[in-house]
Amino acid sequence: MYVSLGIFTQYRRELMGVATVLILLCHSLLPPAIHCPNDILRWIIITGNRGVDIFLFLSGLGMYHSLRKMTKWNRGGGGNSVVCKKIQAHFTTYLLICFPYYLVLGCVNDGHFSISIFLYRLSTLNYWLEHKGFWYIAMLIPLYFLTPFYARIIDKTKYQTLLTVTLCIILLLISTIKIENNNLFSHVWNNTAFVLQRIPSYLIGYYMAPSILKGKKVNLLKLTGIIAGCFLVIKIIFPANTFWEWLEIYPIMLVSYFFIKKSVWIKRICTFMGQISLESYLTNGCMILLIGLLPWETTLDHLNYGNYLRYTLIIVTGITTAYCANRIINKITARL
Repeated sequence: MYVSLGIFTQYRRELMGVATVLILLCHSLLPPAIHCPNDILRWIIITGNRGVDIFLFLSGLGMYHSLRKMTKWNRGGGGNSVVCKKIQAHFTTYLLICFPYYLVLGCVNDGHFSISIFLYRLSTLNYWLEHKGFWYIAMLIPLYFLTPFYARIIDKTKYQTLLTVTLCIILLLISTIKIENNNLFSHVWNNTAFVLQRIPSYLIGYYMAPSILKGKKVNLLKLTGIIAGCFLVIKIIFPANTFWEWLEIYPIMLVSYFFIKKSVWIKRICTFMGQISLESYLTNGCMILLIGLLPWETTLDHLNYGNYLRYTLIIVTGITTAYCANRIINKITARL
């Protein structure tokens, strides 16, 4: 059975929606986590962590496509304008949602407002130093800035497959190095290592982009065998590490594609969630803390068995806020 790689562009928005739903599921296990009645459900929810890797894979594909549309890039020029536009789009969304969030956090949760702490959090430095805040945004900024330099290197070499595989292996190996000391350097290193283990998905998305944009057809059984073989080899060599789990994104995306193609309702839901993907990630993180400020342990405790009510409110308010933010952002960007 053959399948066209063009499905990753044809259903890009829907797959972004799948990634968003997976991340919202995974965040349900953040403290205070929902009650999981069995290990199977817990495994399904934990697998939602792969939603970030789907985001990165599709972002790598999107960056390749954006750079190739530039006449200046095709003539040997830089890709800074593409990078700046992407960062501007992401940071506009981030500021619209997180500016008021960090204001509330400083005034209500901290007990007093500090402009230095507010700017520290808003700058995403709190991720690199404390593993707090929105690590995905903190990662994207340097990753996007470095992409044009990486793209020039990989575009000029005849050994693109070897370079991509080698770089992915190096990043994954570096990410396994953890420093246990409780000091500034160890915090920065460990948080950087956490980011490095996710970057292979972005690099592979960029590497596969030419074949995807051409709609190249691949043998599904052969592709499944290659992925399963890589999965098995890495698991045998590194049994104590879990960085191999990013390989799960390919079967997840393929299974999602078949469901999206078969069901109109699944397609509509995934398309909607794909339209508000970044906003949903941000508002979900905000609402986890803001909804947590309600008196759950006193007046609402009897209604909140297993933390299901709490996380339902987080999901509903987060998606509603994300949709409103998306409408505002679209109006702002339309005028720029």
